[in-house]
Amino acid sequence: MTPLTRYGIEVGSAFSLLGQNENDLTAALGFTMARCRAFSDAVLHRVWRKHPDGEEARFALEVRADVGRTDLEVRLPASSALLVFEAKRGWLLPTKKQLAQYVPRIHHYGTGALVSLSQASPALAAAQLPTEIKGVPVVHLPWREVLTDIAPVRPKCRGRERVWLDELHTYLLEVVRMRTVADSMVYCVVLNEERPGDRKSVV
Repeated sequence: MTPLTRYGIEVGSAFSLLGQNENDLTAALGFTMARCRAFSDAVLHRVWRKHPDGEEARFALEVRADVGRTDLEVRLPASSALLVFEAKRGWLLPTKKQLAQYVPRIHHYGTGALVSLSQASPALAAAQLPTEIKGVPVVHLPWREVLTDIAPVRPKCRGRERVWLDELHTYLLEVVRMRTVADSMVYCVVLNEERPGDRKSVV
């Protein structure tokens, strides 16, 4: 293919034209899920185990209500379930207060779950996020797992479905840093021999 650059940076995929913030990431995810049923089923199985393969799903980005705006909503009419995705870039996680404002929507719809979406590992999310809020389960989905789902479902897809899967895969590799928290550890080096406090020598 002929190279394309934007502001001097190579454009790797169609989604790269969106940008790289949280809304851009969820827009790319929502679009691809809406265009590829097999990929949508794989992702939804991770966050809503009651979801049967092939169940009709409706996707909505940046839905506003009286309180808050959701990044991505997945509505499953047959199950009366609403899945609200709250995305964060990097290792950040949404706060309990932020997630709680979406609970009334889920109760009104029937049932569902709150989905945290970021690079944070399951262990980190388990330590910082509640398991549920007012009866609504809170589920964490790492971007790494979204990437993992692309390859297995690709053989089940045809034509444009594969095109969008490939575009999403390229885009996520550009944006999502596949690194662990340990890779960002900082080490301090003492540059003098003075002791804290009264500076008395220890015998």
